[in-house]
Amino acid sequence: NVSEQTVDEVIELADRLGVNAGAVLPGAGDLAGEFLMVCAHYDHLGKRGDAIYRGADDNASGTAAMLLLAEQLSAEAAAGTLPANRRSIVFVALDGEEQGLRGSKYLVDHLADASLTRQVLKCVLNFDMMGRLRNDTLYLAGSETIDGLREIFDAANHDAKSNFKIAILVDMWLTG
Repeated sequence: NVSEQTVDEVIELADRLGVNAGAVLPGAGDLAGEFLMVCAHYDHLGKRGDAIYRGADDNASGTAAMLLLAEQLSAEAAAGTLPANRRSIVFVALDGEEQGLRGSKYLVDHLADASLTRQVLKCVLNFDMMGRLRNDTLYLAGSETIDGLREIFDAANHDAKSNFKIAILVDMWLTG
């Protein structure tokens, strides 16, 4: 028998708990001690009252892209086709993002516990809402957070092999 009070306690507890899951693709050579991080959140709001928040775009698309990248790079590492000198890559699936970036906060608060300091963590890519292109344009935010990233995006825009344009957005989290 589950009382109404017990159900309320479980719901309250569920609102506070979450699970981040991660894996590391080890680097090699002189760069193995440096890290790149690829993140995506896998939670979504679901149904709230009469409103339905679909999770396929926000953010199954980002999670699927992160998993696909991890799978591809792992296969290439196993086949020996990755560069001999490469950074390690940390893949993290975050939970609790829709409830206030809880998974990200926990991750940031505990990076030093995993020896991932600013000195060794060279880049963090967060994949979110990657499920659609509008007008054959991929919208990217955060280019101002990494030196040289905007130039990479600009060069990709001029690549004749690309089937889409890249539009650089000002990151709303950085501008308030």
